[in-house]
Amino acid sequence: MKYLCLLALMIGVALPADARTWTSKRGSTVDADLVKVEGDTVHLRRADNGKIVTIKKDQLSPADVEFASYASLDFKEIRSQIADQIARLGRDTYQSRSDRSTASELLRVYGEWLKSYDKDPSAPVPAYKQCHQQVQELFRRKQIVAYKYNEFLGTETEVPVVFNLFTDSDNFYFKVGDGDFSTIAPISAEKLLELMNAIQKVQEWKQTCRTERMDTRKDVGRFGGISLEFVSREKGENIYVWMTAKGPWAKDRMIEEQKVRLTPLNISAMYFHIGRAKDLYDAREEQRKNAEKLK
Repeated sequence: MKYLCLLALMIGVALPADARTWTSKRGSTVDADLVKVEGDTVHLRRADNGKIVTIKKDQLSPADVEFASYASLDFKEIRSQIADQIARLGRDTYQSRSDRSTASELLRVYGEWLKSYDKDPSAPVPAYKQCHQQVQELFRRKQIVAYKYNEFLGTETEVPVVFNLFTDSDNFYFKVGDGDFSTIAPISAEKLLELMNAIQKVQEWKQTCRTERMDTRKDVGRFGGISLEFVSREKGENIYVWMTAKGPWAKDRMIEEQKVRLTPLNISAMYFHIGRAKDLYDAREEQRKNAEKLK
């Protein structure tokens, strides 16, 4: 459920819901109504005294996290967002085979959900769950592709981007390029969280620029060996992110620094890959802590 914000709008809204039993990871329970969800915080109204209490999502059971995440979605707004996404996917031009294949599949998945919602808007969650799972699977399989201007060819060429976790340390890395023409840019777990939050801001800026037909350039920030710059041109019709990757191994076979362009589709794919890697890291850290307790 960490990836709901990937391509759908997640907002905190007042929710007139019946009281349900909420369970923490430690097993304690409380009967309460869901009031709203703001980021990682869930606001509940206790059934016994009417007081508002807050709790972090990571303190709730997986079932309650899923309930809160779906219940906080504004499906009328999501329908509008998906309809706009379908229109944009249909008219955009995709340079790589990976992008064309993903766009085609997204059109199919979003189209099926739209038909289901229009047929019965009173029960949107089951079909949306299926849609969400299909989108996750699409981005799990999608290779991240960036673009770099090739002076010799006089045009942009595809540059593969790989994100992974070092096997012998707690750091992550981006590999930009292939073989002798690649850059390895390390990034710590702490900086990775900052990068994930920054990519969420990029998604918000993208929507704002498209809605308000606005041109802008924004420095997103530097995160370890990665820095990002957001660009909106042609009144929000042409949006991309410049990613500069810098690695410490200039004297080896690697290129020390590369600047590549990421399209919105690949920015979303990068966010999903980062999220999956962070989950693996968190699971490894949990195992390490449990092992320490047993000593």
